Amino acid sequence: MAIKFQYNKTSLNNLGKQLKMRQNALPTLKNKESAL
Repeated sequence: MAIKFQYNKTSLNNLGKQLKMRQNALPTLKNKESAL
């Protein structure tokens, strides 16, 4: 797995946003699974 890390501020900000969105989505997904 060759992952190219781009150390631009824009790419780093985008990665941070994606991580935050995933972290925010995890609890809701777990709640939906437990509700099922």
